[in-house]
Amino acid sequence: MKNLLKYMAFGFLSVVAVGCNDSQSDLLEPKVYFESESFRLEVKSEKSMTYDLKARVSSAVGSETSLTYAFGNEEDVNAYNQKHGTEYVLFNKIWSL
Repeated sequence: MKNLLKYMAFGFLSVVAVGCNDSQSDLLEPKVYFESESFRLEVKSEKSMTYDLKARVSSAVGSETSLTYAFGNEEDVNAYNQKHGTEYVLFNKIWSL
């Protein structure tokens, strides 16, 4: 009886220890990020302007990867400004990126 309880306890602990690693698998997947969390663009009186915005991948991937940039709306900018104490403005819709 004593041995049976030991085997049951060992089996239970083994299942618990192995079953908890599923939450870490998403940490190993490649992630896309920017080098800096913010970019400051000062628009001069020029009609056009070019800015080279680069994204990075956290680890090498074996297939072609594509990335699409999307800019938020005025509500997103206002929420960011309130959270970070900034006064950024939304890109004008007539600008092309």
